[in-house]
Amino acid sequence: MTSSSRPPNPPRASSRQPRPLERNAGRVLLAILVTLLGLQFASAGPIAVGSGPSGGTFSQFVYQTDYASWLVADLTDPITPTPLTVSPSLTAGRWIQELDFGGGFPNLHTGDTFFLQELLSIGSGDFTLRNWFQKILTPGWQWSAAAVFDSNTSNPVDGLQLNLSPALASFTFHPILTGTDLRVVKVLEYIGPDDVAPAPITLQAYTAVPEPGTAALLASGLIALLVIPRFRGKSVSR
Repeated sequence: MTSSSRPPNPPRASSRQPRPLERNAGRVLLAILVTLLGLQFASAGPIAVGSGPSGGTFSQFVYQTDYASWLVADLTDPITPTPLTVSPSLTAGRWIQELDFGGGFPNLHTGDTFFLQELLSIGSGDFTLRNWFQKILTPGWQWSAAAVFDSNTSNPVDGLQLNLSPALASFTFHPILTGTDLRVVKVLEYIGPDDVAPAPITLQAYTAVPEPGTAALLASGLIALLVIPRFRGKSVSR
């Protein structure tokens, strides 16, 4: 057989090295995945809530038909949801909550009401929690009822006072100790117009931080309590 009639050599496995662009694309994809995982883990930590006009945390919640409400909680295990930790902060912004109806929800009619439940655990923060506010930013909705319960006793929190305006739910109460679990229940009412496809509802939750003057007064009072006994001790020893 002549050399011209030899069968073709079998194809070799490709030894082509990935181009720099392909290598970079893989690294970028890996970086994106790591970033997303980091965001997922970060979201499980305490949510710092203050009254600052900017910044803050954004969270989205889908209507839970099993609970007949929006459930603001850690739904990693939907059968046994756990509270979200909220820590009062002097520097944090407001907590933006977006409530979504999910797919297949019917059109809205004037007077339709929906429950919003929040399972919250009060974490350590910059001050003791004494109030809680939640404002509706989406037109066409108003608050019609609300309450805050101690999850351990199922009773309203001590000293609870409620003030509802169409768009703002205001709660004041006795200081809440760190580690207390709360269940906040509110009713959102749709006020029209009729036959409108449901859209996400945006809320703004915040707590009023102590005024600087009040904080300074408390600090000066503590200093006085520490200094006065020392002066008294000196006068007695003379």
